[in-house]
Amino acid sequence: MIALLVVAMGAGMAAAKPCTVVIAANPIVNPLDGTETTTTVTVSDIDYVGMGSPHTRCISVITDHTNLEAKVTGSGGLDTGWAKLGNRKEATYNASGGNYIFTLHVKGTAPSHQHVTVADNNGTTYTVDSAQDSASCTRPVDIPEFATMAIPVLALLGLVLFMRRKKD
Repeated sequence: MIALLVVAMGAGMAAAKPCTVVIAANPIVNPLDGTETTTTVTVSDIDYVGMGSPHTRCISVITDHTNLEAKVTGSGGLDTGWAKLGNRKEATYNASGGNYIFTLHVKGTAPSHQHVTVADNNGTTYTVDSAQDSASCTRPVDIPEFATMAIPVLALLGLVLFMRRKKD
């Protein structure tokens, strides 16, 4: 009886081991002008023993603001489409061994301190069920620092004033 309990506990713990999702940029810098910025997403530690190899996985993305959009793309034409607040987007891929690297695209005019979340799990639709080898990663999306924007503007203004004075 005790041996059966130990085996059952071991199987439960093995099934609950989630994969790992990491978004490289932290924070993601959004230039606020609608320009698209990119970073990488790595999915690793996939449970091939418990889920099988190959198996179908779902990668999804969502933001926490209506004016902030994000999508995930990858090899083989994987494209979640643009997601935003209340509109999670998903795509499936076949996992057959190793880690997977995707590209996260972010754009929008949302104010600073918004977030993008990328999730990955076994199956064809999004789930947070740990038995489905699920994991997610959330990163803040910030606007560039004031100095990053102000210094080039001030330099340009100074150059214009200098050239104007030189003419006189």
